[in-house]
Amino acid sequence: MFSTLFAVVVALVLGHLAPSFAAAVRDDGWYRSLLRWLDRRFRDDGFWRGHWGLLLALVAVLLLVGLLQWALDGVVFGLPALVFGVAMVFYAWGPRDLDVDVAAVVDAADSAERGEALARLRPAAAAGAADDGEEIGRVFIAALRRWFGVLFWFVVLGAFGALLYRLVAIAAED
Repeated sequence: MFSTLFAVVVALVLGHLAPSFAAAVRDDGWYRSLLRWLDRRFRDDGFWRGHWGLLLALVAVLLLVGLLQWALDGVVFGLPALVFGVAMVFYAWGPRDLDVDVAAVVDAADSAERGEALARLRPAAAAGAADDGEEIGRVFIAALRRWFGVLFWFVVLGAFGALLYRLVAIAAED
């Protein structure tokens, strides 16, 4: 349980102290490029458009992460595994800090600025400004997707689970 709490605290603190570093590390362009490459390779609606296609996109990356997590387990009192877990949670905890995005919604001067801030909260469902009641729902959905999903899978499967959740969420958005 210590490693979970430690990883979450470090991810939050690093995200606040070094937002430009966090944005650079949490860039998921490499995975989106892999998905686009696979999409060009398998154009028809065959296996690529189903569960097997997602598995194909995940297997190489997650196999490497899983093997590394397994290899680091129990080495030097678990310190390398702890550092690796912190790195994976920090990467998966995003794409930006939720509290910064929520503060941008709250501090917005007008409806256009609020609409842009809401779009950063949940890009897939934020086309323009939202109703007042919808803003709270977007914050909760963003919290589920950015924080609680990563945290749950990190507790269950470690660094492998945190990355698994983030990559599946990215694939689902695309």
